[in-house]
Amino acid sequence: AELTVQAAAAGCRVLVEKPMATTVEECDRMIAAAGERLYVGQQGRFFAQVSAARDELARLGAPLLYAERRSTDYAHPGRPAWFTDVRLAGGGIAMLVGVHSIDRACFLLGAPLEAVAGSVAVPAGWAVESDAAMTLSFAGAPSAHVMLVDSPRFFHETTIVCERGRLSIDASGLTVDGRRVLEVDGDREYTASF
Repeated sequence: AELTVQAAAAGCRVLVEKPMATTVEECDRMIAAAGERLYVGQQGRFFAQVSAARDELARLGAPLLYAERRSTDYAHPGRPAWFTDVRLAGGGIAMLVGVHSIDRACFLLGAPLEAVAGSVAVPAGWAVESDAAMTLSFAGAPSAHVMLVDSPRFFHETTIVCERGRLSIDASGLTVDGRRVLEVDGDREYTASF
């Protein structure tokens, strides 16, 4: 929080990683200091397939159902120690990738988030959650259902059913009504954003 406050006092725009801080008080302090010059790195909305999906949604009519499944590998032996340290990471899978899933749903549904309900699984001997499920409630949009899974196999799939069709986003592209409309290099798309 202190570096953000110092940068804001110097008149700089500030880009922070998530978690932007580990306490609500620190977040409030950062927001008070930087205001609209404070940005949290939510790079997922800039993926080509996500941007294209947002354009397609206008044609498909009102969203009726939103579901997302996403994984990360918590058991990977190469993970740094901070990864599972709640004090440094701010949490587990819900903090690591869940915030990006929430941002994706807000971006695609175009509605303000009103509430989040969910549950997490914290394995024996762990300090952070390895798996999570959540339901996001929006004003004027359907609820979004998100499942975050600890898995050595990577996947990131979002399906939105609309009044006049459906679309599916995955790590390598976008499918609309069963037709592949965009193909991207999934590894490049994800790693280029970091």
